[in-house]
Amino acid sequence: MRLSSSLRRTDVGALSFMRNHRSAYALRRQPGPREEESLRIAVACGRLSGDHGPPTRVPLRFDVPARQFPVPHRDGGVREVELRPAIRADVTNWTTTWLPEILGHRADASWDWGAELTTADALGHLCLVLSWEGQTEALLSVSDDGAELSRIDRMSRLLYVERLAVAPWNDSIFLRARGGGQRPEFRGLGSLLIEAAIELAIRAGHDGRIGLHAEETAIEWYRDRLGMRPFEREQYSDGEWLYFEGDPVWAQARLREGKP
Repeated sequence: MRLSSSLRRTDVGALSFMRNHRSAYALRRQPGPREEESLRIAVACGRLSGDHGPPTRVPLRFDVPARQFPVPHRDGGVREVELRPAIRADVTNWTTTWLPEILGHRADASWDWGAELTTADALGHLCLVLSWEGQTEALLSVSDDGAELSRIDRMSRLLYVERLAVAPWNDSIFLRARGGGQRPEFRGLGSLLIEAAIELAIRAGHDGRIGLHAEETAIEWYRDRLGMRPFEREQYSDGEWLYFEGDPVWAQARLREGKP
C-alpha cells in the first residue's frame, strides 16, 4: 500500500542465508476505504503530519532488536549484515543511491519509503532494513492491521508483506538486464527478509502465515524459488497483481531451510 508506514507484520531468530536467491519485489494495492479512514482518524488525532520529522524507529506493537546475519558476498567471503527497524537515514540512502539506478527500470522507483515511515506508527506497520557499513542493502515493509485475511484459511489472519526490495547492486535480475556480467554484491537478501517476515508472523500470533501481491518480474521467484502458493490475479486501483501466500507448514519448512 502507499499510505502506510510501510507498503505491503518480533524478535527475529538467528537465520542463515547462504543460498543463492534472486531479489524480489512485493507490491500491494492502494489502501481501501477502511484503511483510508484509519489514516484520516490518525491525522485528526494529531498522530501524523505531513512532515516526515526526525529519525525514528517504527514499532509493530513490539520491539525488533538489531541482529547480525552472515550473508554471502561476491568476493567469495561472508559479511555480517544488520537487520533492524528502518530510520530516516536509510530512506535518504535509498533516495541517493538506489533511486538514480532504478528510475525508469524498476517498479519500486515510485515507492515512497519516507511516507511508509511517516504512517507506520498510526497503522501498526513496520519497516525493516538490511544495512552494511551504513549502506541500505534491502528494505521490507509489513503490516498486521487485519486488512488481509488468509485465502487458504479464511478464519485466520496473516502478516502482509507490503513492500520488499533489494538494492540494485544486489538484484540479479536487474544486473542481467543491464548487461556487463556483474554479479550481485550480496546474495540471499530477499530470502532473509521473507524469513524475517515469517518470524514476525509467528510472534504476532499468525503461525507464520504471510501474504503479498507480487510485481510481475518477481512472480517466478516467489512461486518457484520460495515455494509460495499463487492465487488469482486481483485488480486494484494501482493495477492487477498476482497474490501469493505461505501457510504454517510452508513457513516452518522455510525456516528449517534457512537455518544451519
